[in-house]
Amino acid sequence: MSVLSLSPEKRQKWLSNPLFVLGYPKSGTSLLMGIFDNHPQLIVIPEETDFFNVAYRRAKILAADSRISKGEKIKTICKVICNETHLRNFSRGEVKQDISGNFDYKDFDSKGFSLAIRQYLSDREFTPKQVLKAIPYAFQRMSDMYYSDIKYWVEKTPYNRALVSGRVDLIQEMFEHNKLIHIIRDPRDNYLAYKKKWANLKVTDFCYEWKRVYTLIKELENKPNNLTIRYEDLVTYPDKTLELITDFLRVQYSENLEQPSKYGNPWFGNSMFDEKHQGISNKNLGRFRNLEDQSKIVAIEAMLEKPMEDMGYTLECEPSGKFSDMKHHLAYKMNIIPRVYTNFRLAFDSKLKAFLWK
Repeated sequence: MSVLSLSPEKRQKWLSNPLFVLGYPKSGTSLLMGIFDNHPQLIVIPEETDFFNVAYRRAKILAADSRISKGEKIKTICKVICNETHLRNFSRGEVKQDISGNFDYKDFDSKGFSLAIRQYLSDREFTPKQVLKAIPYAFQRMSDMYYSDIKYWVEKTPYNRALVSGRVDLIQEMFEHNKLIHIIRDPRDNYLAYKKKWANLKVTDFCYEWKRVYTLIKELENKPNNLTIRYEDLVTYPDKTLELITDFLRVQYSENLEQPSKYGNPWFGNSMFDEKHQGISNKNLGRFRNLEDQSKIVAIEAMLEKPMEDMGYTLECEPSGKFSDMKHHLAYKMNIIPRVYTNFRLAFDSKLKAFLWK
């Protein structure tokens, strides 16, 4: 049964049941989305919505501004969604190689997607929550994927320097019935993959950000709506890990889950090492061992010793006392930077309001 044949009541039910895939960048979030893509009980938005990074604050400020008409608010936020986030890929047709991997949207009506967002918002109060819900609503209206007995719509935007703990708070505030799946990866391999994307990435900055994500995951460890998996378990024992995930979501297990796709088409991964993968591959495990210069790995193990051991990652380098200063620096950043960031966001919001009021 196609989702389009569902009654408005049932359609509204799944719109209120989001599944958020979360993790540090290059930790395996895209792989998880590819695994979920062909599951008929999940409406998977195949591109990152960037909602929490890009659209949320714009929507919040627009919603609070009584001087802007509702029509202008909808027009503005629709442009943000369709032009300033990864959802702009819907209008790019077929791309065989991109930083997010291969995709094919030749048959996807991107203009209809934009129109459906406007239609959804025009019938509802303009709030950040409704703006976010408009995205899966519009996607399923334009999608030619097969759905049956839908349980969740699925979104992923990896954590970045912004909104690490705040993102989960926003999710809990907006959606009473939500599910979170966090994926965590060995920080040594995670660092190598992310540094391929950001060549100037400093080890101390990476360790600070990775530890923030780890700390949040530990805070959510016993929450019934949260499941944490390791990337290494997913690619080494996919059948067992996928059974754990489907049991958590209470959706049917299918062997098709082991063949990642993107909008129904085979997906060959978004490896930063210029490799294409068929299915779930473990080829990216332990790449850090191939480095001739192990100093960065020694530093990571020194700064993230306890979190790594807690997550079951074996330390392999000889400890070095010269990294004690780095440990103290990391502790300082963990304490000071969140407060600095909060002050920055307040100043940014003020400037953004002034810009919108012009």
